[in-house]
Amino acid sequence: MSITDKNNLIEIYKRNRFKIPYKDRLISFSISNLESSDIYTLPFAIITAENPMNKKCPDEINSQYNKKLEEEIYKLKYDYKKCVGEEGNHSENSFIIYNIEKDAAINLGTKFKQYCIFYNDGNELSYIECETRTTILKAKVII
Repeated sequence: MSITDKNNLIEIYKRNRFKIPYKDRLISFSISNLESSDIYTLPFAIITAENPMNKKCPDEINSQYNKKLEEEIYKLKYDYKKCVGEEGNHSENSFIIYNIEKDAAINLGTKFKQYCIFYNDGNELSYIECETRTTILKAKVII
C-alpha cells in the first residue's frame, strides 16, 4: 500500500462513526469526535468481515462473511452485539466484542482478511493494522 493510500485510509478512519447499542440507547462516536461515556471503561474491539482488505464485495457475499465471523465470535464465547460503522455514503455491518484481548482481536481481523480493526483497551482507542500489528490512529478515551 502506498503512503498516499494509507493516508487516505487514515482520513477515512478519522471520519468513520460507529453506532453501537449500549444499555438502553444507541451511541454514536468517531475516534476524532468522542463524547464522555462509560462504555470506554470496557475493553472492546469492533470488527467486520465485510469487504476483505478494503475490496468492495456484493452485499450477499459480505453477509456470508459476517455470518462466519459471528459464528466464530459465538464459538469463542465472547459477549458481543451487532453494530455499524459509517463514513459518508458507505457503511459496514460490524460486531462490538467485549472483553477481548488486543492480540485475539487482531487475530480475528487477520483471519477474516481485514486491513485493520478498532480497539479500546480502556485508556486508548485505536485503529490497528492487522498485518503489521501497528497502531495507525489513536485517541485517549473520555469517561
